[in-house]
Amino acid sequence: MDKQHEAWLGQLRFSVLPILQYIHRMIGDFTSHGVSHSENIENRSREILQVCNAQKLKCNTSSYEEYLLFASAWLHDLGNIWGREQHNVNSCKIIDQPGSQHIWGLDNNSIELIKWICVSHSSNDPINMPKTINTKGSVKLQYLSAVFRLMDASDIDNQRAPKIVYELIKDKIDAKTDKHWTSHQTITDIFYPPDEDTIFITVTDTGKAKFAIERYDKKFNSVRDILFEYEFPWNKYEVRTIDRVSY
Repeated sequence: MDKQHEAWLGQLRFSVLPILQYIHRMIGDFTSHGVSHSENIENRSREILQVCNAQKLKCNTSSYEEYLLFASAWLHDLGNIWGREQHNVNSCKIIDQPGSQHIWGLDNNSIELIKWICVSHSSNDPINMPKTINTKGSVKLQYLSAVFRLMDASDIDNQRAPKIVYELIKDKIDAKTDKHWTSHQTITDIFYPPDEDTIFITVTDTGKAKFAIERYDKKFNSVRDILFEYEFPWNKYEVRTIDRVSY
């Protein structure tokens, strides 16, 4: 990104930290949906776009498109502060509120584009928006929304559900919540290799990982056709299990 967009993003990160730090007051025992989740999405998005931009493909992105994607990483889950139900829609409502004047680095001309990306990160909602928007160049809005949904789904490894926290709360959470925590804990990494077309998900226990993998699979397949249209480098994923040491 250019310096102007990096500056906007830096302001945006700083201004939404107080909201993200209070997200869990309304979603209780969920795995991380706060600051670390947003950081992970932005960092992985940067890695992915760097690979895309190194090749002359339709998936190349401009500095402005990157700003839209990274900004969405910090805004898409704000709605959780009101509860989990329709949190993607509520994130957009928060951006629209008068209080959004306290969200710095949010370019007024970009608000509707960012809201499109945020509202469509949930696999329960279709990616149904204008394919491209001709502003500051041509913005591949549908493609950006598809990439963002996949990046959100890619925050899947055991850092999402720290073992030390799980040990403290495991006797107080319900069975479904427990399934989320234990499934994430078996995933050590998700890797988008720059020179291959396959995403690799490394796990320590295939059975326990299945729950989280199925959720990733749902999001991956929901955006696969859009990504394929834009020559996204990765068109499939593979789960690899770390063999246990025998002794």
